[in-house]
Amino acid sequence: MFIPAKYLRLTISGGVHSVGAWNVVLRDVSEADELGDARSATASRIYSYPGGKWQADVEFGGRGCITMYSVDGSGGQNLISHGDKFSGPIDLPKKPGLLAVSATSDYLGWGSMCRWRIKLRPR
Repeated sequence: MFIPAKYLRLTISGGVHSVGAWNVVLRDVSEADELGDARSATASRIYSYPGGKWQADVEFGGRGCITMYSVDGSGGQNLISHGDKFSGPIDLPKKPGLLAVSATSDYLGWGSMCRWRIKLRPR
């Protein structure tokens, strides 16, 4: 989960359906996993994106959003947002940054979501 620097705490409340112990790890944005050639999951994720001339083949099994942030985690440019299943290409920015995959374009969309997949290819 990406928490902007202006926030000083994390609260988890209501709508949590996961049974068992939770582990919350807070890391600096510079420690985000690299996007790499291909990624898929069933929950929100944030990746380090190296920049360059890339397209991404994107698949969402349900609603999904991809947002690009600057390297320091500021700003936020919505690259794609769909309320239902989606499959198709998107152009990625040339500048490096942080690429966030979530269920919606706001922070309330973090957590479990339908299966999604991103595969990079040169533009």
